[in-house]
Amino acid sequence: MDASPFPQVLVDASGQTLKKNAVWHAQLGEQEPAQLIHPVDWAVVCQQLNVPATKINARARRDGMWQTARVRIEQQPPHFLLEWDWLATEQPVDERLPQAEMLGGIVHSFNNYLSAMMGFAELAMLDLPPTHAVYGQLQTIVDSGQQASGFTRQLLLSAGRAMMQKQAVSWPLFIVDQLDAQGIRCSQSGESLELSLDPKVLREVLNLLAHYLKKYSSEPINAEAATVDIRQESAVMLGIQPGRYAVLRLSQQGKGFSQYQCEKLFQPYFFNSLINDKKGLGLTPVLGLFRQLNGTVFAMGDAAIGNSICALIATDQSVQSEAAQEDSMLWCICEQTEVSAIIQSLLPPGFTLATMNAEQAISLLQAGYQPPILLSTSLSDITRFRDIRSALHFPHLVWTPFADKRPVTEDGVIVLRADWSGETLRQALGLVLY
Repeated sequence: MDASPFPQVLVDASGQTLKKNAVWHAQLGEQEPAQLIHPVDWAVVCQQLNVPATKINARARRDGMWQTARVRIEQQPPHFLLEWDWLATEQPVDERLPQAEMLGGIVHSFNNYLSAMMGFAELAMLDLPPTHAVYGQLQTIVDSGQQASGFTRQLLLSAGRAMMQKQAVSWPLFIVDQLDAQGIRCSQSGESLELSLDPKVLREVLNLLAHYLKKYSSEPINAEAATVDIRQESAVMLGIQPGRYAVLRLSQQGKGFSQYQCEKLFQPYFFNSLINDKKGLGLTPVLGLFRQLNGTVFAMGDAAIGNSICALIATDQSVQSEAAQEDSMLWCICEQTEVSAIIQSLLPPGFTLATMNAEQAISLLQAGYQPPILLSTSLSDITRFRDIRSALHFPHLVWTPFADKRPVTEDGVIVLRADWSGETLRQALGLVLY
């Protein structure tokens, strides 16, 4: 073992460590394989111990982040040798960029044609009395051109190429005022910031979001504006840069988004209701704008309880990334990468989430694996895991915007209202860990 240039560990049939080589100690310290590898992937490794010459790609923690490692399993009866090799990671290439650049050029050219058509039609109308037979036809050309111009504006927004006249805007005061005009009450927390953005464009996008939510449900819309620090691992999951972000969340109780709706909501034409008697691209311009502002937007929902749309805007303030400690992995049941990334950003330094779906968590628990803490985002998980939790006695935290819909007094269960300060989450972790 000591002659190998790779970290190696000898384990028994149950996965218990028997011996580590010098490279393992040098690179990975005293961490055990079961602590290092994602619980779902570790279960797969243990299942493959008796398969000769097996290689498995597994998620493992490195510098506070999940990274892929190639795990080679070699049989050395009655034991098994695990050899470790980190796979090189490449920065993902954003395939949207060349498409967005091409679309931006096409739209600008199309606008030039529209300007000529509308301009000459308006000039012709000046030479004709309103009663002329052609006057109405020319007016139709002008009206259609104006609608087409609005549509091209949405295309540019969707592509993240909107023409913006940026100015200093006070956050969250601007958001509070804009939502108040829509009849939406907005609470605020965190520090006040000066952001550089186009108030008119942001107002247009906020109107689009408010219109969609009002169409979706008659329940009142609640809003929360805050600031949150996104660290490295969370930023990778969200597809943004680490740093400080201004965050807006619009939520409703009642009928919530399904998982399918959360995934499709910002795709073109998924929502195509009339807005000001005109149809558009749906909510795609919303995603395009927030990406242009170096942020993102996503939806989350509990089908029986409520829904929430979260938007992030970069503030150009960097945040120091901190590595995770050895024994701080939490199991997180969450179907959405964006939501688990937000939770990760709110955790105290030294905690890492092992994200999985409910079926994977149940399989691991039934196989005898037990988390230090089970963290989930759906109130329905309380019932789903009740019997297993009672048998294994692990704490279960439920992080949800709809905490007030279901007060819980069950032993081992804490329901937390999702807030952007992360204070309730930190307090709950301290309560169950220390």
